[in-house]
Amino acid sequence: MQWIQEVNPSELGVIHLRSGKRGIVPNNLVQLDKETPLRLAENNRGKIQQYLMHYNVQGAYLIRYSTSEPKGFVLSILQPNKDYNTLHWHCVIHIKPSDNRFYFSKEKSLEELDFSSFHELIANETVRSVIPLTGILPLPIDFEQEIGKRRFNELEIGEEIGNGKFEAINYVHRDLACRNILLDPHENIVKIADLGLSTMIPSTSPDQHQAAAKNIYLLLDVWSFGILLIEIWLKDGEPYENKHQEWIKSAVRDGCAHERPSTCPVDFYDDVIRRCLTFHSNDRPTFKFLNQRLSLKNIRLLEIDKSN
Repeated sequence: MQWIQEVNPSELGVIHLRSGKRGIVPNNLVQLDKETPLRLAENNRGKIQQYLMHYNVQGAYLIRYSTSEPKGFVLSILQPNKDYNTLHWHCVIHIKPSDNRFYFSKEKSLEELDFSSFHELIANETVRSVIPLTGILPLPIDFEQEIGKRRFNELEIGEEIGNGKFEAINYVHRDLACRNILLDPHENIVKIADLGLSTMIPSTSPDQHQAAAKNIYLLLDVWSFGILLIEIWLKDGEPYENKHQEWIKSAVRDGCAHERPSTCPVDFYDDVIRRCLTFHSNDRPTFKFLNQRLSLKNIRLLEIDKSN
């Protein structure tokens, strides 16, 4: 059952998830299930993926309401899915009208199974042999913070974002920007989110066009990373502020790199940001190279920051 609202101090409004029936029950008969995989307060797929990326445990999962399937649920898991070139699985769960039991409606290897509860579903050995479940996403989830409001530590943040993990696992993000960077408010942890445009391109692909596409997209990610660093030095300010969109397009096509923010050290701009914004993509550095440069500069400039 799902708790809906408190009707009065002694009664709660609830809904039976399998039948959809609503009712009122005495609150002394209701107990919170601390082991439930249900996270029904949020059903936005993008947010759910951010939560999973923040938790950063392979096989972590939760069950949410579906936004596209009426009366449906979705089992969302943090696990690379090579069939769909994503970092997440989203398995649709429906309810059989005949007996109100849960079943996987789009997973062919699991279609014959049905379950009386979500606990039974996630504990099933056949399910776990097909879907790599490890642990339930914990509550509460508190991680989002605007990057521009973070205490001055840009270089450490930049190093975390540019560490080349996507490049190493043959993923291209294709939308690197401050709006897609999450910061843990309690720890110095940076997460790259919003992977809706990301894709996996196998490094051993015999397809020359696919290999070329991977190289192009990675170099586009490098350019985006340069603009992301500009945003960070602007304290989440707007790059090319007050410039018309057509002017920006023309400037980029003409090879004009974004100017150095006043707070950004000249050597950092010249050695890192300016290289990322090189007009010819093949002249841009790889993330592996950037990670090495950022590591060196991070140590040196953080020491300066500590001395202030």
